[in-house]
Amino acid sequence: MNRGYKNYGGRGIKFGFRSVTDAGLYLIKKFGLPSKEMELDRIDTNGDYAPGNLQFCTHLQNCINQRRNVLSEFKQEYWPYSRPVVTRMLSNGLSREQIIENARKAVLEKRKHWKIIDARLDFMTFSMPAHITVLRYRGTSSITADMGGGTGALKNMGALDMGLKEEELQPLVTAWRNSNPNIVKFWWAVDHAVMKAITDRTTTETHGLTFTCRSGMLFITLPSGRKLAYVKPRIGLNQFGGESVTYEGIGATKKWDRIESYGPKFVENIVQAISRDILCYAMKTLRHCSIVMHIHDELVIEANPRMSLDAVCEQMGRTPPWAEGLILEAAGYITHFYKKD
Repeated sequence: MNRGYKNYGGRGIKFGFRSVTDAGLYLIKKFGLPSKEMELDRIDTNGDYAPGNLQFCTHLQNCINQRRNVLSEFKQEYWPYSRPVVTRMLSNGLSREQIIENARKAVLEKRKHWKIIDARLDFMTFSMPAHITVLRYRGTSSITADMGGGTGALKNMGALDMGLKEEELQPLVTAWRNSNPNIVKFWWAVDHAVMKAITDRTTTETHGLTFTCRSGMLFITLPSGRKLAYVKPRIGLNQFGGESVTYEGIGATKKWDRIESYGPKFVENIVQAISRDILCYAMKTLRHCSIVMHIHDELVIEANPRMSLDAVCEQMGRTPPWAEGLILEAAGYITHFYKKD
């Protein structure tokens, strides 16, 4: 069996023409002869290779239109579920139409949180703007930092190995930044706050975070009250001749070295740290359970078969008192041994 079968035939995708020749004649009649730079693409990545579901596009657009991609911009008004749930569904290959249909079934079957889902469906905007683009799926904080790092960071995460050309990277970065202006503002607000704290040896604040430089350390106080610490911070010049922050730590060579950082990278540290604090709060909420281990944002609980999964998810999804307004939602499954859902 062909190695790629699981991604096509294994998913029920069919070839809707009598022959390859028929397919070629259909495409030429509909689109004309394409240029060498154009590639064949399915409009619905879960649909068949059939009339009405084919188009020609650039290599960049083809890479963007993969089923492992997620939205570059999320607005709740366009979706019946929260962002983490939508991200998971999209990365699993579901289309927006399938996600909406799933939500309608959830309401009819009165599944968990069905009242919230029903309310979102009532107030949802079903026509989504064409400018919303998609990106290859990767953890949220990593995407944030990579897009802050520009084309160099995209190369480091394997963009060229993906088949993208170097000249295609900057438009991708620009499109993502334009679609996420609030994230970009957050990057540089953090960058400015860190710079000022180090330069003036003072305390600065932005977005509920506090930055303090004292006793040869930079401290970032998180909403939970926990602090991130950076050793011997100072302002230096980066490779482009601009100012940047450096601090001491374990570098790429696994030796103690000076490490360069900037707004987007600090934001990645902050997001990961806050995510850890949320998980710890959930673990304390579920302290009566037998928690065996945790894997990133997952908890593994050894439980009596009579324990309610919905009750565990409800407790894990509670918002910490220090994160007022943050909407959380947990989902789980029951299994006799640990596995990825």
